[in-house]
Amino acid sequence: MKKIRIFAMLLSLACATGFVACDDDEDVKQALQTPSVSDTFSDYQSLDFKWDAVDNTIQYGYKLYSSDDMVVEAGVTKGTEIRFTGLQPASTYKLLVWAFAGLDTDYSTSPAAELTATTAALKTLSTPTNVAVTNNTATWDAVENADSYSYTITTAEGGIVNSGTVTTTSVRISGLEEGEYNFSVKAATTQGGFLPESDTATVAFQFKASSPAYLWKATGTYYSYILNKSWDVTLFAYSDGTYSIPAFYGVEGYDLNFSVGDDGKLTILSGTSDYEDYFTVATGVPSVGDIFIYVAENSFSGFEGSSAGGDLWMSYYDADWTNWYESDTFNWTSSTPGGNSLTIDDLVGSYSSYFQGYDELGDEKNDNVDYEWYGAEITKVDDKTVAISNLYWTGYPVNGVVDFDNKTITISPQECGNYTLASVEGVDQSIVASINDDGSIFLPHVAYWYCWDPDWYYYTDLNITLTKSSETRSAKAKSHNSYHKRPLKASGKAHK
Repeated sequence: MKKIRIFAMLLSLACATGFVACDDDEDVKQALQTPSVSDTFSDYQSLDFKWDAVDNTIQYGYKLYSSDDMVVEAGVTKGTEIRFTGLQPASTYKLLVWAFAGLDTDYSTSPAAELTATTAALKTLSTPTNVAVTNNTATWDAVENADSYSYTITTAEGGIVNSGTVTTTSVRISGLEEGEYNFSVKAATTQGGFLPESDTATVAFQFKASSPAYLWKATGTYYSYILNKSWDVTLFAYSDGTYSIPAFYGVEGYDLNFSVGDDGKLTILSGTSDYEDYFTVATGVPSVGDIFIYVAENSFSGFEGSSAGGDLWMSYYDADWTNWYESDTFNWTSSTPGGNSLTIDDLVGSYSSYFQGYDELGDEKNDNVDYEWYGAEITKVDDKTVAISNLYWTGYPVNGVVDFDNKTITISPQECGNYTLASVEGVDQSIVASINDDGSIFLPHVAYWYCWDPDWYYYTDLNITLTKSSETRSAKAKSHNSYHKRPLKASGKAHK
């Protein structure tokens, strides 16, 4: 009996010292070391983490929690770094990482390491600066990282009259009634890491309507239904989309002025609209008196045409509102020298130059110049190209490519001394001139941009009409202010 007690004691001692395997020892394992975690990078939508390798580890488990303790992502990895993407900007996240040991080892899963990190906030685009409206053109400085700019024009009372989006840093303003307005602009971007729009910059300005530039004219036959007779009149087209037929019934001082909407509907500018869809227009002929032109439907009144030819038709009641007259008509066809067979040779010759608009380079130095000078010359380069000399200064010829079908001359940006001749819409934008029925040539919004400056500045915004002339004298000799620079807030600064 004594021997049995001694054996039991020895067996217990052996189990305690590890010389004999005991079943209870299989549940006793050493926990792996807790990973040491750090965050290494963050932007507005991603976080990067890494940790030191833990000995005896076969893989690592992780869980990422949002600020409201929701699991964003969970998994395992054999590596020691991980990136989380698609996260919310300016948000704090919590990461748990732990190490796993193999099943047949003396180690168990480590305690979880915990670390919080915050994604970056979205950046805000800079608000446009140096916003100014000069000569009915709004300009501002380019904003870094901006893709486009949205603008709004409002009345002084806050009513919106125009809005839009541009990729340049200037907007030409037209079609407003004279008065006080506000111009607002903000930058926009599609780049990641930025809020979509900047704050808004606003400036007050006064819109002053300038005289529209003459584009072309055409002479044709006007037929009066009420008189049952015809006569010749001349139609004038202007740059603001309006048209005029002086003395349309043959009486001086009684003109027909109108515009045409996108839907083809007429608006009679020289009449009054006292009745829905009717305009009261005075003819100046006693036997006719006023006529009441019906403009509601295109089939009754409308306009189609260009410098190449077209038609105007108008149905109306007489002065007593008793008789309905089907239609007065006006028809014209192209009278351009050479007609449809226009050639380069038809364009060659001497021209007088009629200037309207804004000029800070010549002797005029005025926001609303209106003058004429002589000496422009057009010469033939080849069968599709002309050279225009003395357009503004003596010398500095510029080349233009003629489109005979559309009767245009495209003048790409070209250097003229210390300036670049281009459209006012941009130093890299071509001028597209139109060849009128009477042989004159209209160049819209001609700009001379100063070349030698960190930024581009334009010094003219001129509508120039060239008319063939036998005169070769220079009525307005122009000075060449090569180094003159206007103050920024008053300049035509546009994007480089």
